[in-house]
Amino acid sequence: RAMSGKCNLDVACHLDEYHDQSRSVGAILSEYNQKYCSGALINNVRQDGRQLFLTANHCSGFTDTSAHLVMFNHEKIQCGSTPEEVNEHDTAMGLIKLGSYLNSDYTLYEIVETIPDAYNLYLSGWSALPEAPMNPSITKIPIFGIHHPSGDSKKISFFYNGTLPPVCWSECMYNEKFHWQIPRWDQGTTEPGSSGSPLFNADKRIVGQLHGGSASCYNRNGYDVYGAIFASFSSPPKIKNRLATYLDPEGTGAKFLDGYGLEQARRESRQ
Repeated sequence: RAMSGKCNLDVACHLDEYHDQSRSVGAILSEYNQKYCSGALINNVRQDGRQLFLTANHCSGFTDTSAHLVMFNHEKIQCGSTPEEVNEHDTAMGLIKLGSYLNSDYTLYEIVETIPDAYNLYLSGWSALPEAPMNPSITKIPIFGIHHPSGDSKKISFFYNGTLPPVCWSECMYNEKFHWQIPRWDQGTTEPGSSGSPLFNADKRIVGQLHGGSASCYNRNGYDVYGAIFASFSSPPKIKNRLATYLDPEGTGAKFLDGYGLEQARRESRQ
């Protein structure tokens, strides 16, 4: 069984506040059932229940993902339960790559198999606004990430106070800053396997997906860097690689959107 570092926080202990967002997050498995990255279902302006799944570009270097799986609801049954008491049944097969961009390290997949309503999943909201995510006071909702470190059951990490600095990765040579940095997690961390997982702002909207960093349970002062949604949204030169093409297919100009239940969105779009 996959085991992450002891400083990780079980999402099962924080479901009162973050249950909806947690329901969007999944672990990606290869055709050999090897968990390799995280990602999240993401809403689009049509709110039609399209099964769009956001992850990192560096997670998507496969020629064929038709037999890859996304495992949802992979978390402890309840807060404080043993590592053995986890759900590992809720999977959906087949990933089609829609768009990606190296400079913001994003890939958007569409999940092929129809996800059963019984999984009770959520399409997370998002923000493509260029303003740095912040939470001015400790009383407000923190900036947070939900992920599968080392393929383990779902965990959550918190950044409580301050504004995220914009930073660069491979796009530094173009004098662009297409990433947000978590200078140091206040609670929790990330690990390999967390890559591609969503970063949520204080409005509980996705503002980025995990690229990499130095944070771990052994390096509590380490940082993490997330590719920014605003950069993925409109910066890619090709229209098919712009996140806006899929998240705002009508071209309404929307720069943010709240989340929605998958089953509800699907049902309403059929009416």
